[in-house]
Amino acid sequence: MTYLNTLDTLCHGLFPAGDPGAAVGVIAFDKGGDSLRYARGFGLANLAKKIAFTPQTPFRACSISKQFVCLLVLQLEREGKFDLEAHPSAYLPLLKTFHPATTVRHLCQNRSGLRDYWCTAMLTGARAESRFTLDDGAALIVSLAEPMFAPGTQYSYSNGNWRILEWIINAVTGQTLPDLLTRRLFLPAGMRNTGWACDTSLVLPGNVRGYRRVGETWEEEITRACWSGDAALVTTLDDFLLWEGAMLARTLPCSAQLGEAMPNPDGSVGSYAFGINAWQRDGRWMLWHSGALRGWRMVHLRFPQDRTSIVVMMNRTENPMPHTLKIAACLDLPTTWDPVRAIPAAGEAALPLPHPPGGIYYSENLGLLAEIVADAGETRLNLGAEAVDMLRTGPSTMANSSGFYRLEHRQDSIALHARQFGWRDIFTRVPPGNGCERLAGRRFENALLKSALIFSADGSTVHITGPCGESDTCPVRSLGRDFAAFDCLRAIDETPPGRFTIHVIDEGGRIEVGCFMARRIIFTRAA
Repeated sequence: MTYLNTLDTLCHGLFPAGDPGAAVGVIAFDKGGDSLRYARGFGLANLAKKIAFTPQTPFRACSISKQFVCLLVLQLEREGKFDLEAHPSAYLPLLKTFHPATTVRHLCQNRSGLRDYWCTAMLTGARAESRFTLDDGAALIVSLAEPMFAPGTQYSYSNGNWRILEWIINAVTGQTLPDLLTRRLFLPAGMRNTGWACDTSLVLPGNVRGYRRVGETWEEEITRACWSGDAALVTTLDDFLLWEGAMLARTLPCSAQLGEAMPNPDGSVGSYAFGINAWQRDGRWMLWHSGALRGWRMVHLRFPQDRTSIVVMMNRTENPMPHTLKIAACLDLPTTWDPVRAIPAAGEAALPLPHPPGGIYYSENLGLLAEIVADAGETRLNLGAEAVDMLRTGPSTMANSSGFYRLEHRQDSIALHARQFGWRDIFTRVPPGNGCERLAGRRFENALLKSALIFSADGSTVHITGPCGESDTCPVRSLGRDFAAFDCLRAIDETPPGRFTIHVIDEGGRIEVGCFMARRIIFTRAA
């Protein structure tokens, strides 16, 4: 490859010298097996002490930990210690309360239907800087045993899956997860500066810190969460490039299986495999994952056919994917999703849609609410997490640029297909009305979470009390008859839950509360 100088120039522009920085790496193998390695640091790991960010800087890899745990599971399965199709309670009786259709494979591939415990924690009175221990997480995960959909029927990202996998691994082997990872994965891959750090409040070696931009300045992020099987990996760019080299060369046992995703119920190819996204187009694969904690963001892209991987680590609360895609373009590595092209604004395409796209729509089957905002010729779809731009693809159809969301307008509904999540359904328009009326001045409780939502006298604000304390007060907005919402844009974990939808489901005083990754949590009006 002859891109190194161009890559240096690009990265210096992306990560200015005096700002929180990044470590950027590329590893590639040619047909003869020789490797090219690029590893550079940019900007600062610690602003106050002017410590440079280098390829040796320790870094919280966060959710990229998941593929390591899954590779360990696959190795143990090959040795006869696991059955991927077994119910988790076969290895840990504590898990008997989980849905009988749940399998170990479902946990590995985010098909369990379990609500995400980090999102749910924000319904227990937590604030972004709240202390949240391993025991707090374990208790919450066990309380969330009832899934929000039948296991195997959909994909939904749930960090608790990997805490459960860790419990099972410990029970089956009689050893701790960090010890097993070190002996079976880290050391065989040559990763001698990689380990496991559960408590995010502790400063890493090298005094590296994480930051967020506030106005024109940078502010240090304070995190006090504890995690383990879902996100506790700490590594360096140098070490992680060794991991990527081992994955491309498939030198570790079972590494070829990581990208084998379950098919979706409709027979289409699944997009999430064993702790890693597995996207393909025309037989060409891109395996990737991101890792996130406030102040720490990481992403890696692995292209098996091109025998090339890209790694970006950033100590700032900012999405690294746009930067990573620019690096991929610099290396002439196209992404593996189907690009959508908007139809030209002429002829039939210039006519207004037969049914205006803007509005609020709800799927009873999925427990999801879709907000569609159409303004100045632009349309955005928001299912509660991150809004996406939609492009006109036909007289009554739209899609986002990657084609993962495809939408058809109907008289009073939309047909929405979410390919990445393996579902399609009809969303019905929500009638107009004041969704805050039946919330005003009321308190709603959930016995399992031991928490309460307390609304102001006019229903315009809410605060939450529970095991984690008392939340900030949040504005509540009406979304139509029987629907309201409040936003959680800063949370214990990153990325935050986004919109929590409130659905008044009956006259008896029950409401259904949920976000994209933790839906249909019932709260009952207090007497």
